[in-house]
Amino acid sequence: MKLLLPVLVFLVSAASAISVGFLKTSIPAYASEYYFGLGTTESIYMITAGQKLGENFNFEASFGWESSEHTEDSESRYYIYDRKAQAFGFGAFYKVTGNEFAAFSLGARFIYSDYELEQQDNPNKLKTSAKIFSPLARIDLGIPGVQNLYFHTQFGLNFVKSQSSYIETYTRDYEQERTDINTTAPSEIFAGIHYQF
Repeated sequence: MKLLLPVLVFLVSAASAISVGFLKTSIPAYASEYYFGLGTTESIYMITAGQKLGENFNFEASFGWESSEHTEDSESRYYIYDRKAQAFGFGAFYKVTGNEFAAFSLGARFIYSDYELEQQDNPNKLKTSAKIFSPLARIDLGIPGVQNLYFHTQFGLNFVKSQSSYIETYTRDYEQERTDINTTAPSEIFAGIHYQF
C-alpha cells in the first residue's frame, strides 16, 4: 500500500495527454471457413481510450461490441441467425521518432474476443473465443491546421489462438481449435482515429 501511492502520483504527474477514438480490427469468427459460408475473420470497430506518459510512451485500452442478423441460403432453405461480437484489449507503444504531425512508434496490442451466431427458432449455435497478440509498428499522422486530431495506421504480426464450438440440434456437436501466425495491416490504409486532449 505504501508503494501504491507514490506509483499513482508518478503516473498522474507523468501523464501528458489523454485520447479517445476508434480502431477497426479483425476477430476470428470461426476456426474453419467451411461453416456458414463465413470467412474466418470479421471486422469490428472498437472505442479506444489512451494515456500518454511523458513524450514517448502511449497506453491504450479498447472495447467493441456489435449485434446484427446474418442470413444464409442453403439447399433451398433460408436461415436467419442472430450475430453478436465483442472484443476488448490493450496496447502499449513507444515513439521512436517524429514531430507534431507524424510519429513512428513500436509496440504491441493484445485483444480478447467472443463471437456468437445463433439460429432463430432453433438451438443451433456457433461460439468462438480468441486471443490475439500483435507486435506492431504504428504511424500517427496529424492534419496541419487541425489541432489534436490524428489518424493512425499499423502493421506487424498477429499471433491468434481461437477455439470454436458448434452446437447442432440433430447431429453431434463440433469443436475446433486453430492457431495462426500472419502479417497484419489495415485494409483501408488507416486503422483508426483519435482525438488528443
